[in-house]
Amino acid sequence: MPLLWPIVIKPPKFWRKLPLVSGIWRANGAFSIPLLGKAGSRREWLVLIPVSGYAMVGLGLAAWALLRNQWPALLALMMGLGG
Repeated sequence: MPLLWPIVIKPPKFWRKLPLVSGIWRANGAFSIPLLGKAGSRREWLVLIPVSGYAMVGLGLAAWALLRNQWPALLALMMGLGG
């Protein structure tokens, strides 16, 4: 997606032939900065696994805090429906 969508600013034709610029500023006006290499590379996986683990721990802690704070209300609701 172009950086300033819906405005598309394309690189000048002589810039497209430069190796460094052609890899970052595409002919369709989109920018791409390959920080980790190709998709599926080892570098990508080495970043993906810890970030995913961090996100899962964060979601687990948030769920635990929510459950801990709402447990009395949940028990009262279940007792009210069962009795």
